[in-house]
Amino acid sequence: MYQYSFPLNLGFGTDITKETIEKIYKHIEETFPGGYYPIGGNTVWHGGVHLMPDEDKEVYASLPGKIVAARLPEDENLAIRHYGSSNFILMKHSWQEKQFYSLYMHLKNVELREGDKNFESIGWLFNREERESIIDQLKTGSVIKLDIPVNAGDTLWISSEFGSSSSRRKILHWEIFSQNRLVENPAPEDSEGNKEWVLIEDDETDYNVDCKKVLSFFPQEMLEDDNLTIEELIQFYSENPDGNAHKLRYAICKFIPEWAIQDLETAVSNLKNKGFSSYGLVNRIRPYVWWHEAKKAGVDLPDATHVWHYNPVKLMEVFSAPSQFYGGYVLKKGDNDSNKTFGGNLTDSDGEYVRELQQDLLRLGYWISNPSSTTGKGMVVDGDFGEGTENALKTFQFEHYVVQPDGSKNVEYKNRITGELDKETADKIKEKIENIGDKVWDRPGHKPHAEWEVPENGEYKATYTPNRKFKPDGVLFYQLPPSEGYYRFNPSSGERKKYQRGNSWKCTPYKIFDDDDAEWMMADCWGTLEQITLMKEIGDKWLSENGEVRTVKDSDEKSEAVKPFRIGEISGFNGGAMGGHSGHQDGNSADLNRSGSNSMCHVGYYSDVYHRNQTYLLCRLLVEAGIRKIQFNCHYIIKNLERVQECPAHHHHIHFDGSQSQSHLPMGNNRRTTCADCNLEDSCEYRIHKVRYNSEWDDYDEEENYINKGNGVVRLFDSSNQKIALTKAEWEQKQIFALSEVKKEPGNDEDIKVEEGKN
Repeated sequence: MYQYSFPLNLGFGTDITKETIEKIYKHIEETFPGGYYPIGGNTVWHGGVHLMPDEDKEVYASLPGKIVAARLPEDENLAIRHYGSSNFILMKHSWQEKQFYSLYMHLKNVELREGDKNFESIGWLFNREERESIIDQLKTGSVIKLDIPVNAGDTLWISSEFGSSSSRRKILHWEIFSQNRLVENPAPEDSEGNKEWVLIEDDETDYNVDCKKVLSFFPQEMLEDDNLTIEELIQFYSENPDGNAHKLRYAICKFIPEWAIQDLETAVSNLKNKGFSSYGLVNRIRPYVWWHEAKKAGVDLPDATHVWHYNPVKLMEVFSAPSQFYGGYVLKKGDNDSNKTFGGNLTDSDGEYVRELQQDLLRLGYWISNPSSTTGKGMVVDGDFGEGTENALKTFQFEHYVVQPDGSKNVEYKNRITGELDKETADKIKEKIENIGDKVWDRPGHKPHAEWEVPENGEYKATYTPNRKFKPDGVLFYQLPPSEGYYRFNPSSGERKKYQRGNSWKCTPYKIFDDDDAEWMMADCWGTLEQITLMKEIGDKWLSENGEVRTVKDSDEKSEAVKPFRIGEISGFNGGAMGGHSGHQDGNSADLNRSGSNSMCHVGYYSDVYHRNQTYLLCRLLVEAGIRKIQFNCHYIIKNLERVQECPAHHHHIHFDGSQSQSHLPMGNNRRTTCADCNLEDSCEYRIHKVRYNSEWDDYDEEENYINKGNGVVRLFDSSNQKIALTKAEWEQKQIFALSEVKKEPGNDEDIKVEEGKN
């Protein structure tokens, strides 16, 4: 579960609650002297706070993210300097699409060997396959670049101590900073009515706090000598005069952190008038400066060293605060409007918060119920937070926090995919709803990724290089949104269909993460924006026309309402590698099938009676929408519509290619068809009647394997473009034509030439 955590357990747990927040404030402002935010003793900037345990303790990641830099030598001579430990870990995070960093400073020199209980508690290193290589780098005492994902609450390291030899104590320095400001007003309101962030900027390149804005919070008598001593800071933060100490919790300060000052000599010389001796201070401070060494090692740090700092406790309040939307509840699976169950608890609320969430997700284009349901179509808004709503929320979180537009994945944010409505997700959904405007749906696209699984001998390989037909450059994939006019088929809810030899299902194998198949992700029905938009438009207008129910004549010439169709196999999440369906891998093709009792799109013997008129109408809408080609083995539709082409094995579904598709090019003289699968039999006037086979015209036999492509499959044309598979009407016309020609001039050519025409 995605969560936030205090980095140390100081006796009251690490969960972020109102009670623990107040205890942490009391700890850092009243109980222990020093380490205040944003000012340290002798009026220097201090970008974090000091947490002071009574013993060395496990340090936890306060937020999910990745470790990007560390200095963690086990050698005490490299780790412990004049002011204690110089060891640190730096993490990088993302929140509301903004990047920021958290720093954990003054960490223990842990023995990096098996058997050491501290080392074995550090899972991100101890359990890592390449740990020996990392350990070798850490032992040098240099700042090293890392790229290791961790979750909130994971053990990062062990705390240590800081301070001069005469005043050293157990300390963890905890700091959060960013290049761009993370938060805007209003801020979370406290019990004293404070709710405004205080913006403070210092463009200088030294330690000194010279900004009148921040100094104005202090009593004037404390500033008479232009210096704040540690004793005065203790008095200020413990007594909170005029509430100003608590107001400084809201300070967002831009200055150069102590770890990034490059010209130490100048910076230290500017401290000489602060009432203490600075002799030898440069050499004592230098081991704690790591920023520029990290940049040199390739660590992804802000370009500018002047960065925004925050009171980390106040920022954790922001991160963990309830949303103002959906009743402020963290909605989750099992919640129900009718039962008044919200956030996993029975409440007295009469709100319809689950229904509101379902409506918003549906408006954005997410499937909130089983997409194969003949009653649901992925659109059931019922106020019951079930698996469908959970999967929709997980997919939203995946699209907005994990997958990037270039197709890469921020694996370190995998734990953001909870299926629970935390504040960030709730705020993001409402932001998108507010800005959706006239859009029919609004979901982010991503570039199909360069690696897929591909079946080989019934087994899966790890990677796949797309063949020349698949050209993803500049193309983004989107998932088909739900519609009243269609259902989705296979896989119905993220179920993985493995392709094996002889298996009729040849769906896209997919893998969202390396360690699981992300079954919550409905990983089919992804395609190009043009293809997805076209299908959504067809689906939305299929059931009605000009505000009236769309009807069509049945076989008895009675009008009946059209029924939803099923759609699937546009492409997989990453495109490519579709086993026996390579024509679908570029996201520009799709298959349409019948749904429920609807006999549309299916002329097979084992189907219900084929609804030819309804199928024709659907094909006509596709053609009018500008599709490139339809493949469907119904001769009636082929004869009466442009851009429809026969194809054996397409008797039980319609395949169509969008205008950008490069698959299924016209087959020319190699065109094949069959009537062997059609349940209309002799009642269809377009049924094959005669076939030229072995230079003779024979009655069509659906059991005959004419060209070794299956029983009843024949070619339409010979090499001279002469049609050699004729309907009864064509055969009769041929006989009349041949008879008339014999009367005129005996010996005339027996065959008739039929232009390939529209196909």
